[in-house]
Amino acid sequence: MSIQIENKIIGKDRPVFIIAEIGVNHEGDFETCKKMVVESARAGADAIKLQTVDADENYVEGTFSWTLFRTCALTKEETAEIFRITRDLGMVPFTTSPDVHTLKWVNDDCDAPVHKISSGMMTNDIIIRETAKMGRPVLISTGLGTTEQIDHAVKVARDAGCLDNLALFQCTSQYPVEHDKINLATMKWMADRYGVMTGFSDHTKGIEAPMVATTLGAVMIEKHVTLTPGRQVEIGGQMMDFDHHIGLDFDEFAAMVEGVRRAENMTFDQICEEIPTAKAMVGEGERFVPEEIQKQAAGMSRCLVARQTIKAGDVLTTDNIGLKRPFPDNRGMEPFMYDRIMGMTASSEMDVDTPVKEKNVKELNSSPSNKLAV
Repeated sequence: MSIQIENKIIGKDRPVFIIAEIGVNHEGDFETCKKMVVESARAGADAIKLQTVDADENYVEGTFSWTLFRTCALTKEETAEIFRITRDLGMVPFTTSPDVHTLKWVNDDCDAPVHKISSGMMTNDIIIRETAKMGRPVLISTGLGTTEQIDHAVKVARDAGCLDNLALFQCTSQYPVEHDKINLATMKWMADRYGVMTGFSDHTKGIEAPMVATTLGAVMIEKHVTLTPGRQVEIGGQMMDFDHHIGLDFDEFAAMVEGVRRAENMTFDQICEEIPTAKAMVGEGERFVPEEIQKQAAGMSRCLVARQTIKAGDVLTTDNIGLKRPFPDNRGMEPFMYDRIMGMTASSEMDVDTPVKEKNVKELNSSPSNKLAV
C-alpha cells in the first residue's frame, strides 16, 4: 500500500513523509511565507502545508474567525507562486481548502497534487465529497472527529471515488497537548478499521512525539513551524498567536527531521530508553475525543447560512446557500442537509449570513411528516 504525490511516495517501506505546516503563521505576508518555504527545505521537509481560507466563504461576518482570517490570507497569485517555489526546492506543496470555491482554484490554478481536510470539516459532506472528486490524494485529520464522524467522512470520500488515495492523521485538537493525551496507538486502530495508511499531526511541544510515532508506524508526520516562536498580535481586540506557540523554529524542525530519520531504524522499545514519556504517548488505541474537545468541535463546525439576501419564495441554490461557522448559539441546519434543500423554497426572508433553519424552508415546515431533525 502506497500513495504517490509528485516525486514522493508515502508507504510503510518508505521514509516518513515529513510536512512542515506553515498554516497561517506567515500572517498574510508573502515574503515571510517564502522565507518559511526556503527554511523548510533547508530543514529537510518533504512538503509544506498552508491554510487557504476565504473568510467571506467560511465565517459569518463579525465573528472572530472572520476577522482573523481576513488578516492572514495570501492572494491567489501569491499562493500559486508559493506552490511554484516549493516545487523548485524539491518539496510537495499543498493546503487545506475548506470551501468549494477555494478548493477549485487551488486545484486548478495551483495544480495541487494532494488535498488536506482539517478535522473541523469532518461533518462537512460537501467539502469532503468535492475534494475526493478532484482525483488527487486526500489526507484527513481526525483531531475533532469521533469514531462515528470518521466512519462517515471515510465513507463520503470513498463514495466520491477516493479509494486507494486516502490517508488519515491521528491528532488531538489541543494547543499544545500533553504527551499522555496524544493516543498514538490510534494510528494502528484506524489503519486496521479503515484499511488506510496513517500518520501523526503533532500539537505537542518539542520533537519527541514525532520520533515515537515513527516507531509505532506513522508514515506521515506533520508539525507546525514558525520564524517567530511566541509571537502574539492584537486582532479584533484580542491577542492572537496564530500557531506560533506550538510551532518549532527551523533549527528545532531540522532536529526533529534528524530524530525521525533516526527513529525509522529504531524499535519502540529502543525509543523508550531514549524518551522517558514514550509509553505514556501510546494510549488505548480506540478513538477517544475528550468532552471538552467535542464541545470545541460543535462550535467550529459549519452550518447552513444564506450567502446572499433571500426573499420568501426564492428557490434555494448553491448561489444563495453556503456553509459557514456562525456566531455561537445560533446554528443553522447541519451540512448533511445542504443537498436535501437544494431546489426547495424559502418560506421567509433571510439576510446575508442568517443561519438557515427548518422554519426557513417551506417544504420542511409545511407538514409535521416532512420535518427533519437538525
